[in-house]
Formats: sequence, structure tokens, C-alpha cells
Amino acid sequence: MPQHSVIPLFPLPLVVFPGQILPLHIFEDHYKQMMEDCDVEADDTAIAKPSKPFGISFAHAQASMEWSVTPEQPIEEVGCSVVVARVARRYPDGRMDIITRAQRRYDLLDVFKDRPYLTASVSFFEDEEVAVAAALSQAARERFGQLMELAGGGGEEAGIDDGSAASMPDQGSFAMAANAGLDSLEKQRVLGMRSENERLQFLVEYLDGVLPVLRGRVELQKRVKSNGFHHN
Repeated sequence: MPQHSVIPLFPLPLVVFPGQILPLHIFEDHYKQMMEDCDVEADDTAIAKPSKPFGISFAHAQASMEWSVTPEQPIEEVGCSVVVARVARRYPDGRMDIITRAQRRYDLLDVFKDRPYLTASVSFFEDEEVAVAAALSQAARERFGQLMELAGGGGEEAGIDDGSAASMPDQGSFAMAANAGLDSLEKQRVLGMRSENERLQFLVEYLDGVLPVLRGRVELQKRVKSNGFHHN
């Protein structure tokens, strides 16, 4: 049964998956207030207990960055709650660097502007109860492994970004989706999928499309390095 809650909302031009570790720099006064209202503790080295949750929802960026007061572009309906696991640093002016851990997905029901920051009524949801297809899981992991091999053997030059791998514990399809080079809209689509099999199928099809292109880029970089120049 869906659980309805009202939580603080932090619209950002990014998508976060359950289990993901996300660092944030808090510098605006309304978000400083949000951290206080979420019971973020003052200890910079460790937090005895996680903060109250707040939601991160993907907001389409425009020139104006004032999403917290008057969002000028739609906020996506599916988001993910996070808690502050640690305050990495506090500054004399009240700014802080925090480490958050993503927890649960939600459907956005309504947005309120009665505080210095946005709050939202949300309905938390989980995956449908469907057994994970072992063959599909293996297929996705094999392709993801090939992607990581390319990233380790020239992937940086080929445009493969695997820098977030260490920040995402193994959460099946979410862990792979966080590190597979998806753009924000593709990540948003994955976030809203209600079954592991659906996400795995999406990843297989996505990786089948990008792996040949990346292999070609890596091979080109190897030729350039070995020859010093490249002939068409």
C-alpha cells in the first residue's frame, strides 16, 4: 500500500538512484534552513543517526536557478528521497558540504511553497513483485562488465565516464544505470520503472547500442597512440 508523506524538496538538474551516495554543497539560506529542519547534526566527522529525509527531484535547468522558490520548468513526477549520512565540512558562514545516501523512490503528488524551501506531498513506492530473470540479469552484467573494461583500457579518451562507480554500492540495475553513461532523461526513465526486469532489459538494449561505438573510439585512440597519426 502506498505511503504518503510530506517532505522537503530539493529540485536539482540530476537524477539519483536508491543506494547512491551523492555529495552536495549547501550554500543558499533556504537550504541551510532545510538542513536544520531535517535535524542535520553539527559533528563534521560522523553522524550518530541519519537526518530526516528530503526529496531530490529532477528539475529541467534554465538560466534562472531559483527552483526552490519559483520553478520555471517542470519538476519530474518521480524522485528519490535521501538522508544526510555525514557532514564533510562546515564553513564559518554556515555553508556545508554534506554526504547524502539515496533511499526510496516516490511519486510527486503536490508541491507547497509555505516554507523558505519547497515541500512536497509524495507517495513512496517499491518494485512490483516479479521474480528477476536470471538470464536477463546475466546479460546486463556481462555487457556492463564490457563497458567497465573499455573504461579501464582507454575509456577516458573514448568519452566513457565511470568516475561515479565508487559512489554506488551494488544495487543491481540501479548500480549499473548510475555508471553506464546515461543522460539525465534516460536516468529519469529508469528511475520510474517499476520492475528490475524492465530496467535490466533497458540496459541490455542501451549497452548493445553504445558498446560498438565505444569499442571503435577506443580502437581509434590506440591507433593514434601507436602510430602518432591516423590515416582514414
